[in-house]
Amino acid sequence: MKKLNISKEFLIKEYITNHKPVNKIAQEFGYGETTIFRYLNNYNIKIRKVLEYTKVRLSNPKNNPFFIDGRTLKKYFCKGGCGKEVSVNTYLYHGGCCRDCGALSGEDSPHFVDGHSTKEYYCKECGAKISCTSGHYGGGLCNSCSQKGERSNKYIDGRSSKTYYCIELDCHNEICYDNWREGKQRCPSCAGKELWKNEEFREKNIKASLKGLQLKPNKPETILGKLLGKDYKFVGDGKVILGGFCPDFININGQKKIVEMYGDYWHNLPKRIETDKRRIPTYKKYGYRTLIVWEHELKNLTKLKSKLINFNYAKNKK
Repeated sequence: MKKLNISKEFLIKEYITNHKPVNKIAQEFGYGETTIFRYLNNYNIKIRKVLEYTKVRLSNPKNNPFFIDGRTLKKYFCKGGCGKEVSVNTYLYHGGCCRDCGALSGEDSPHFVDGHSTKEYYCKECGAKISCTSGHYGGGLCNSCSQKGERSNKYIDGRSSKTYYCIELDCHNEICYDNWREGKQRCPSCAGKELWKNEEFREKNIKASLKGLQLKPNKPETILGKLLGKDYKFVGDGKVILGGFCPDFININGQKKIVEMYGDYWHNLPKRIETDKRRIPTYKKYGYRTLIVWEHELKNLTKLKSKLINFNYAKNKK
């Protein structure tokens, strides 16, 4: 095989002067690019970067893929009169103004046509300020008014334009037409209260809220637990839920009995009083007798012990 011999003058002419890439030089001699790079290094010819070759190549209009009719080679200046040079795209397709002149308003703006963009527009019904697009080209209404009455995409026979209220007697909250149409005739607040009356729903949510929590008895519950002894176990952490209620202490010695610890403040609140009225009847459904111990009773432990003894030795009523 004939040994390849490339002169330094040839590489300078083709690679430096004519800006020919290495791969094309290698194709002419039928060798790989590595061989050409080795000759360049041997002759101490600086190897140019790909970016430098691309800039030189695109400078020739025939090699530029964006070349059409010479428009990209021209220089363009702002139409606003400031004399700043702008890009060909800005000049030909985006108004021909620089950023400063493009921000001009009124008759000074190069986009000025008939003055409609400089006016202020207001909704025909409510008087709220609206955009130029809605006022000049649209219906002259704000987003809210454009969806009311017959203009609403849900309009059938006027029902959607009426005002509906919660069916609860003590509630005067307004509800949307969709809730009324679907039979949900209560506001979110009253609907939640009605749903919470369901024992299964309440029990499910209580278990979910207490899952993973390690609740410990508070100070009054700790004192009461010591007085009850080993016959009772603290289940106020959600271990036992009966009809959506979580008792504090339950008998584990064969008797169906429950002891509840009521705080003097919380259990005297009106909402808690209404809830506690359903607590004992609910436990009774499951066959449990319930004893209520108030926080202030802990001040007289002798009397409280007597109360607990009488409750523990009393037989369950069927």
